[in-house]
Amino acid sequence: MLAMRTLADETEVGHLVHNLANAIRHDMIDGDWAMVGIKSRGDILAQKLSQVLGIKSLDGRVGSVDITLYRDDLSEIGSAAVVRTTDIPFAIDGLDVVLVDDVLMTGRSIRAAMQSLLDLGRPRR
Repeated sequence: MLAMRTLADETEVGHLVHNLANAIRHDMIDGDWAMVGIKSRGDILAQKLSQVLGIKSLDGRVGSVDITLYRDDLSEIGSAAVVRTTDIPFAIDGLDVVLVDDVLMTGRSIRAAMQSLLDLGRPRR
């Protein structure tokens, strides 16, 4: 059995979140923005990022998306799939959308989330 090792403690994670928020802030100079987190932990990170940015839910434009039905391995999950709600209470048409997830490996979750968002509208980028 492999031993788990700690990559970052609570303080280091806080610094990482602040660094990521600053990188996003740099790009938020122009345009209308929204932040959408992928359930079930990307939405928590999206909320933390919006708090660090000092933006009250980006004027109501912080949401979450469930990608369960958009996954390319849905047939393997079958009846065990748990579908959660998507909560995007704003139109995404023409917005610059920051898509947030807690883990990026192969990009399959991001692809599924982008497909889900395109069913809701046409973001600018």
